[in-house]
Amino acid sequence: MGWSDSLACGESMKDRFLRRSEIAELFNASSTVAAEFLARKGVHPIDLGRGRGKGPRWLESAVMAALPAIHTAAQPKPKKQRTPKPPAGLTKHVQDMTPNELAEFLKAHPYKREPQILTPCQTTQ
Repeated sequence: MGWSDSLACGESMKDRFLRRSEIAELFNASSTVAAEFLARKGVHPIDLGRGRGKGPRWLESAVMAALPAIHTAAQPKPKKQRTPKPPAGLTKHVQDMTPNELAEFLKAHPYKREPQILTPCQTTQ
């Protein structure tokens, strides 16, 4: 039982190889950037050697299988919920505080009075 026996009737084992320019068109980016995207997802080229019409090629089926993972990774992540800060100042109501707690609170949070701007009195003659 060989690999040809596992094929269904009418199926062929033709998987197309994509060149650098073709993967660049797929990703709408430069060929270098597209090759880096594929390498990060574990899709590496097959090198056909040096010379005209040769060089690195990617299996079309492997590239198409990696596209959904690349698309999912590019989607924005939901922002992490921020926990609200506890209110500054009183954590207890003043009536529930002991005299010592109230004294400590008043030392830590002294009452600052707003400066009053006094205008000179105008006298009429």
